[in-house]
Amino acid sequence: MGDSPILPPNLISARLREAGGDPRGALAAVRRRMYGCCQRRYLSTPLREEGRLAVLTGDTTSAIKDYQHYLALRSEPEPALRPEMERVREELAALLAEPRR
Repeated sequence: MGDSPILPPNLISARLREAGGDPRGALAAVRRRMYGCCQRRYLSTPLREEGRLAVLTGDTTSAIKDYQHYLALRSEPEPALRPEMERVREELAALLAEPRR
């Protein structure tokens, strides 16, 4: 195996749908989460993707909720994850500053 992370099937499906020009299908795919004893440990990545895809589809309310949940889970990230967390924090700040539709 290489250095690539193992992605859950719903994230793979979401990325394929987005690459195929279907952001709404990608959002639906990433929202299909599996819950079990170990899946909750990896919730931050799907939340970040759900927030990003919600922005792409114009669902600002969901994007804000997803980004806030992501940031709560990543409140004290290891140094390697700090840039990603800061990007999400900036995106959330921009969403909160926008007038609501």
